[in-house]
Amino acid sequence: MSQLRAGNIKAYAVTAKNRIAVAPDIPTTDEAGLPRVLLFLLARAVGAQGHAAGHHREAQRRRRECVGRPAWRAKLVDLAQEIFPREQQTSEALLAYHQAEIEKWWPIIKAADIKAQ
Repeated sequence: MSQLRAGNIKAYAVTAKNRIAVAPDIPTTDEAGLPRVLLFLLARAVGAQGHAAGHHREAQRRRRECVGRPAWRAKLVDLAQEIFPREQQTSEALLAYHQAEIEKWWPIIKAADIKAQ
């Protein structure tokens, strides 16, 4: 967002379902004529293989707690980050989302013969 605000880059669309609060004048990819194009950068804070399940649940709880704080939410919104509903902020919800995305995009990737490089 800082590069956009400084005029160093131009945004033609946001890859989100809805326009973002910090730049409401930028259309979504759907509005810009590229329907179904959504990109998500997903990160796990803690819980790599080898960590105890209880430790992972505690990390999730802390992350949800932080995202619930008004100052954190404001900062995330200012960074143009989408904040998912609380019930979607779990490993199980993330796994379900990933599986749905794989089922949706894999046939398209395979049909187009797209290969990783």
